[in-house]
Amino acid sequence: MAQTSGDPVLSAKDFVKENLADHQNVTSLYNAFKDYLNQQTDLKVSEVPLATLNGAKGYFQPSTNEIVIGGDEPDNALKLKTLYHEYAHSQLHGLKSAFKDRPRAYQETQAEAVAYVAMQNIGVDTSNYSLGYVATWAKDKAVIHSALSEIQQVSNKVIELSDGLTKQLGLQEAQKEPEHDLKKLSAQDLNKSYQGLQQQIQQATNAQSSNLAQIESEGTRASAAYKAIVAIKPAFAADYQQAVTQLYKKSLAIAQIKKLYNDQNLQHPKADLSSSNIDLAINAIENVENQDFAKNVLPWSK
Repeated sequence: MAQTSGDPVLSAKDFVKENLADHQNVTSLYNAFKDYLNQQTDLKVSEVPLATLNGAKGYFQPSTNEIVIGGDEPDNALKLKTLYHEYAHSQLHGLKSAFKDRPRAYQETQAEAVAYVAMQNIGVDTSNYSLGYVATWAKDKAVIHSALSEIQQVSNKVIELSDGLTKQLGLQEAQKEPEHDLKKLSAQDLNKSYQGLQQQIQQATNAQSSNLAQIESEGTRASAAYKAIVAIKPAFAADYQQAVTQLYKKSLAIAQIKKLYNDQNLQHPKADLSSSNIDLAINAIENVENQDFAKNVLPWSK
């Protein structure tokens, strides 16, 4: 039984689309997605009180193909994210799935990454929950890399379903973001835009800054650029999968690095660093496979 639990570890800023930032509209999308799964698929989605879930937000039961959600969760965005998370489990870890026997860390990393991407797509930032959740489970260096392909496939499916339901509910934005209009550009302008997006990703990937806030900012810009490239032509995305993966690894490393400091400016390392925190940070940094990055951000290198 796959459960959604975990504590927030880090916060990050990202884009918020006004229409779906409204909690009532998030609730409408949650109800529409739940109804779609109950009526159009072989899944059963039900709600129970959070108090009966032993600290979890929801779970997927493979034996009955059932998703159970904490119905009295007060945060509507977290409730929708949990539904996305458990739906990802149903698609990746059901009884007939090729990945049903994967270790729990692998499964949880996949499911929460799908939920995070799907929520970002509708403009709701759950990074304060999702990034910490993924960082908690993805301690094995091979987990993220191995899980990427399946994450991408299920994320695309969830996004397609959610976009369709969003349009049916009349919640789509009146004015699209610039990247959504890239398909209408001339070939010359399209190439110019594509080159600009390439540069954004390359700059972020190659950044050697010791300022973690700047690294996070570059990563956010690169993620937006990557999304824009996919909007231009999905086939282009493969060219940058490795680069964006590296940026994602950096974000996980930053989450662990922040635990080594007493201050928000990351200037004063803790005097009594625990060996477990140090080991997690070192493992996360090694996973980035960038010696300059490690040299710049480790507390004892300053």
